[in-house]
Amino acid sequence: MGFINATEALIAGAAAAAAVVALYFLKLKRREHVISSTLLWQRTLNDLTANSPFQKLRASLLLLLQLLLLAAAAFALARPMMNLAVSKGGDIILLIDVSSSMNSREAGGARLDLAKDAAKGIIQRMPKLDSMMILAFAGQCTVRRSFTSSKSDLERAVDQITPGEGTTNLEEALSVAIGMGRSRGIVGKDKQRIVILSDGGFEDPAKLKVDGHITAGGVRIFRSTERDAPPDLQESFEIPLQFVSVGKNTRNAAITHLDTRTTSGESAEIFVSVENFSSENIEAGLSLHDRGPDGKSNKLVNAVSISLEPKGSAEAKTSRVFQIPQIADTLLEFTLDVKDDLAADNNAWFPLRKPRRPSVLLVTNGNIFLKKALVPDGDQAHQFAEIRPADYPPGVSFDVTVFDNWAPPALEPGSYIFIGKPPPIKGVEPIGHVKRPVLLDWDHSHPLARFVDFNGVYLMRALHCKLPRHAREVVEGDRCPLIFAVSEIDTRVVCVAFDLIDDDGRLNTNWPFRISFPVFFSNAVSWLNPELYSSAGAAIPVGNPITFDLPADVRTASITNPSGREFTVEADKQRRVAFGKTHLPGPYRVHVEGKDDIWIAANVLSRKESDIAVRESFDWSGSEIGGTDAARETPSEIWKYFALLAVVFLMTEWYVYHRHGR
Repeated sequence: MGFINATEALIAGAAAAAAVVALYFLKLKRREHVISSTLLWQRTLNDLTANSPFQKLRASLLLLLQLLLLAAAAFALARPMMNLAVSKGGDIILLIDVSSSMNSREAGGARLDLAKDAAKGIIQRMPKLDSMMILAFAGQCTVRRSFTSSKSDLERAVDQITPGEGTTNLEEALSVAIGMGRSRGIVGKDKQRIVILSDGGFEDPAKLKVDGHITAGGVRIFRSTERDAPPDLQESFEIPLQFVSVGKNTRNAAITHLDTRTTSGESAEIFVSVENFSSENIEAGLSLHDRGPDGKSNKLVNAVSISLEPKGSAEAKTSRVFQIPQIADTLLEFTLDVKDDLAADNNAWFPLRKPRRPSVLLVTNGNIFLKKALVPDGDQAHQFAEIRPADYPPGVSFDVTVFDNWAPPALEPGSYIFIGKPPPIKGVEPIGHVKRPVLLDWDHSHPLARFVDFNGVYLMRALHCKLPRHAREVVEGDRCPLIFAVSEIDTRVVCVAFDLIDDDGRLNTNWPFRISFPVFFSNAVSWLNPELYSSAGAAIPVGNPITFDLPADVRTASITNPSGREFTVEADKQRRVAFGKTHLPGPYRVHVEGKDDIWIAANVLSRKESDIAVRESFDWSGSEIGGTDAARETPSEIWKYFALLAVVFLMTEWYVYHRHGR
């Protein structure tokens, strides 16, 4: 049992009890009256014979009832808490959700505060010989405390958990938890359970892929994933899965989408979507401020009023278009002025950069398809030049050079696209040709494949190359890689391992007639352009890593987060930089020596996180995992029972006084 107001209640109860007892020590002060006889007043005469104003404390039922009344009232004032739930033995793997929706305001603080209180309640009820592990998860899962039986260490780890942002990646969290459970199961300790503390704002669990079979009782997994493992490790065991729901409030509206398009070479339009996730109408204001290239300005560009109907209605979502008449290097901030329970999704940032025209050189004996893809009609995005292989090198440098069915004997540092020929770089070795290869799949996460659909592309022949370990296969064939990328310290290469036109002038593929053809080459020029080292894009989901490429002569960069803290990051051997500390929503400033600073914005922009309705239970592979309310999971306040007991003592004291005297 614990108390919330123990000190205050103890002081108040002691003072009241002392006052009541003192009244029983005092003698009554009586007025004098002349009477005919003292026979019936013997007790009063005994009091009068004493000289002291105090009397001896005598046993009194009324005093006992009054003291019990005060004790019950003091206990009620102390707000005692107790949980009578029976604790399960064994290991506990505690998963605490720290995603954006867990920052929603509740009566007892943020949802994360409620989750941490629930976690402490579970820790306090844990038997002494058992152990617990604490994981915090949002977009990524981190171990906050490995298995330990020390309750003080576990509570300290819970206290150190800070609010996060981003979407809830329950799949990764469960994979980590199952891995930990398997390792503990191997040593023979099978009494385990996984407890999820969350508001349920995660992906539909039926779509998750984890290394285990979900049952109504939990997760059934094997002790080992190795096929040649001993028989005792190939047995399966079940880890019970428990979901503790946290939170109640649902009022929230959010900015859910940002998109932009260039309307001309100098102007742009930005599309902003806002959605209401609550069950009531919401009136709000949506404004756009220009923060300037340094992020310190506060120029109002435009502001509009919006009205949103409740969630589920046709008018619960609306979009607005903001005109930017002159594109310049600047930082834009959108603000949704509304009082709701989640503030993180009421702001969104979008960095604008004045487009730079990269220079592209095409080395070919003649290929109208490539020329059309690199310089579409009316498109001035590229500075374009075309030469014959016999005229290479041209004597001037270009940002990107495209070799069509020809390769030079060696490469200078730079960025290149090879078509139908292997690039002359270390580790790429041609083996031969493959007839009629089948395109199997492509890397959807690679910038080269952005908005590209390779379905329906057919080939007559492709070059088969052995690739170095650091090469990345972008398009996969059934017998050879069809498109791959190689990044080195000073050279970056994209290779399309098949001709567009064969040696006889016939088409080798139908790809030039598909929309994916010009889109791919536009992506390739952007990815290879050394000036566009922010190739990950101007905006990312909060919690996702910032990735970009550095120029060949630069090895480090500095990143300043929205709170003003600066980090220094180093590039790998492929000039790639990855920065993962993006849990704060807002603009991140990237500084590279010798280059202009750029902004990369981390925004929530997640309907799943902005829909803060609490899930009580969920279905997983046909099995329902029921939610346990955090209020029931944490120690419950029982002051009302002591208050009721105080009323009982009061009524009893009243009855005794009026029926039997004192």
